[in-house]
Amino acid sequence: MEKDIAQRTRQDFFYFLTSVRFFANYNNTLKDNFGDDYLSKVENLREKISKIEKKQYSKKGMDKILENIGFRDFSISFFQLRAYGTITIVFSALCLEALINDYCITKKSANYFNQYIDKLDPPSKWLLIPQLIAGKEFSSDSKAFELIKNLFSIRNKLVHPKSKQLDQINIHDKGNPLFKDFTQLLSYVPKSFRAIKEATQELHKIDPSFKHLAEYEWLWSGDMSKFKNLSDPESVYLSMVDRLSFNNK
Repeated sequence: MEKDIAQRTRQDFFYFLTSVRFFANYNNTLKDNFGDDYLSKVENLREKISKIEKKQYSKKGMDKILENIGFRDFSISFFQLRAYGTITIVFSALCLEALINDYCITKKSANYFNQYIDKLDPPSKWLLIPQLIAGKEFSSDSKAFELIKNLFSIRNKLVHPKSKQLDQINIHDKGNPLFKDFTQLLSYVPKSFRAIKEATQELHKIDPSFKHLAEYEWLWSGDMSKFKNLSDPESVYLSMVDRLSFNNK
């Protein structure tokens, strides 16, 4: 059981709410501007660009041509898609790292966490902390752990970027590293959100007494009445501290 301690700051739910908001923005942008397959739209636009007459254009003239074929609107929408997707991935990772850290701190202590756990990478924390606290294994063969590993792998690539040499200037060429990076990024966006769902559900099975998981229950129970959005003052409160003041006696 969790120790009867004073309120603590809480970050995981703030990161989760941010991830939810930008995942919704990502899905809306994808649906409204790209349909079911954004790659086909990229290919169609690339074909249109290839048919532009090869001659010298003024900037104004080229801007007009690109606007006529939809390149301007595409560029804005694609930038938004990339931005929303990146934010979703990074904040999903922040959420899961903050959540597993707080699980250890509330069940053990901050001193225990700082001395023995803090330096571990996040996937290792998810694997080992439930075993230390609840005596039950967070299976390394589970879908949840696979999603956690993949999430932190792509998160690390985003927050520790390394430049790459490009042999071609056409960023839409499928053999181009930029194109590969973009497609990989976008393929990971729904997986990053699913990682929160699978990880919190698995942790709840291991230790249902961890109160922080209550804010995630709607993900795996399907009970939307338990979903707390930003219009609910309780959500804002819970994104800052670990319990409501009237429950902290």
